[in-house]
Amino acid sequence: MLCWLPRGLAYFIHAPKTAGNTVQQSIIHAGYNLDQIAVSGHQNGIDRFEITGKTTSSKHQPLKNYYLCDPASTDYWVVINVRQPLQRLVSLYFSPHRWYYLDPISGRYELPSQVSFCEQAFAELLIAAPAAVDYLDDATPCSNPALVQERRVMTQNLLSSGRLAVIKTEQLAIDFEAAFGFPLTISPRNVSPYREQAQRVLASKAIAQLVASSHHQIDHQLFYS
Repeated sequence: MLCWLPRGLAYFIHAPKTAGNTVQQSIIHAGYNLDQIAVSGHQNGIDRFEITGKTTSSKHQPLKNYYLCDPASTDYWVVINVRQPLQRLVSLYFSPHRWYYLDPISGRYELPSQVSFCEQAFAELLIAAPAAVDYLDDATPCSNPALVQERRVMTQNLLSSGRLAVIKTEQLAIDFEAAFGFPLTISPRNVSPYREQAQRVLASKAIAQLVASSHHQIDHQLFYS
C-alpha cells in the first residue's frame, strides 16, 4: 500500500495475519493513503477487502513488485507488520477467508460455526505460506539457505539504513504511532471466530516444533531474538 509517513512517501507491506487490515484501515481513516479499497465476493470493505492503486494490484503486494512497477521508488520508506511465527501461522490456518462458503439456498457467504484442525493441512500451509520477511522481497516462500541469507542481509541493511519501520502485532498501537506519527484509530479487523480452537492448537508442543523447524523462523530471528 502506497501511503504517507511524516518523513515522506512509504510502502506499507502487509504480511498476512499481522493486523495489517487494522493498519490499512487506520491509514485510510486518517487520509494518508494513496491507494484505495476495493471489494468483491465475500469481502465487505471493513474486515475483508483488497487494496488497489497505480502501482498496487494486491493488498499483500511484496516490496519487490513495487520496485518493478516504479524503479524510482527504491528510496521510499518501508513499513512492515510482523508477528511471532507460531501465532501468525495458527491465525492464518483459522483465518475466516479460508472457511467462507457460498450458501446455495440463501445466496450469501457464510462461515461454519466450527472448523476442524488437521495437522497435515497445517503442515502444507506452513510450507506454502511465505514468512513475513519474504514480503520484503518477492513473497516466494524460501527454504534455500543461500536465499534465506540473502533476505536476512537485505532486511538487516534496510533496518540499519533507517528506511524500514517494523510494526509488531504484539505491540501494535505503540509501533504504529512510532512509524506513522499518529495514533491507531481503528479497532481490530478480521478477527477469527475460531479463537478458542486456535488457543488449543497454540498449546501443542508438536505444532510449535513444526513451526520452529520451518522457514518461518527467520521472522523470529530477525525481529524477536
